[in-house]
Amino acid sequence: MDWAKIAQTVGKIAPTIAASLATGGASGVTMAIVGLCGALGLDSATATPDAVQAAIVGATPEQLQAIRQADQKHQEVVMQAGLAALATVTQAAQADMADTRNLAAQEIAKGNVWTTAAAALVRPLWGIGSFVIVAGSVVMAAKLDSAVKDLIELVVEFYFGSRLVEKLTPHIAEVMNNKG
Repeated sequence: MDWAKIAQTVGKIAPTIAASLATGGASGVTMAIVGLCGALGLDSATATPDAVQAAIVGATPEQLQAIRQADQKHQEVVMQAGLAALATVTQAAQADMADTRNLAAQEIAKGNVWTTAAAALVRPLWGIGSFVIVAGSVVMAAKLDSAVKDLIELVVEFYFGSRLVEKLTPHIAEVMNNKG
């Protein structure tokens, strides 16, 4: 049965029930139907969308008031279900963060031999290699032509910034002029 087709009619009186009928999952639609049929005096197990719509059109003021009350009750139930779902998600996220912190603490305490060794070797070698590139570029500039000198300057500028190139350029030019 397509309960979404009566959502527009119900929405004028009971917007929360209408939203559940139009977009809710099976449990939301079932709760909305039970509340709506209860307010109209219909059996929710055998009610059809057409019968409910006909009952809404011919509803008495007391029934309309009961529909509004059913909507308020439905809104409370939906909010409680949403809060319960939020609490579940929050607990799962907190448990996940705790597991992540515990795993990180274990890795720090135990230490992975390979990553520790790699970090101990790579960091100093990277620093030494960077120094060799900068110092070597100044020395090698004297023996290289201007295209290679420009390439070295570009690499130094990329890795170390243009300020270092500005400082080194006069020295490179001096070495280039004195190479002959």
